[in-house]
Amino acid sequence: MPSGAIPSSVELDVLRTALAAEQAARREAEARASGAEAMVAHLKLLIAKLRHERFGASSERSRKLLDHIHHAPECFVCGAWNAGGNIVPAHSNQLRDDKGKGIKAHDYRVAAMCNRCHVELDQGRHWTREEKIAIWEGAHRKTIGWLFDSGRVEVK
Repeated sequence: MPSGAIPSSVELDVLRTALAAEQAARREAEARASGAEAMVAHLKLLIAKLRHERFGASSERSRKLLDHIHHAPECFVCGAWNAGGNIVPAHSNQLRDDKGKGIKAHDYRVAAMCNRCHVELDQGRHWTREEKIAIWEGAHRKTIGWLFDSGRVEVK
């Protein structure tokens, strides 16, 4: 068909059929990928449950440590004062800390932050990736220092 020419109804039908076949193939591929992702998520959950049954509570999870974070005097990012419940544990989002899709980092890789800073760190667009890492690392160092200085964590 020459450039600028109007396609005939037969040519349009052929193009429509090809487009419909391509769209169907794409939907099928997306469904397979989605099914595979769901299967992986299900298997990860099953593995975690089996580990819990066999070995008990995960050594990476420490309810006591996380409870202490809620009592931090301030957000170690912006300095907002703890007004009773606005300081939360923000886990590391870095792979080096065993963070994975749907898997939190170890509880000892946590920083005390207000809800606003935590959301900005996890989902916000104001900071670059490098800034987020530096901000979290600074807050983590302050959190660990406060935990020891306040006597909430001791070495025996």
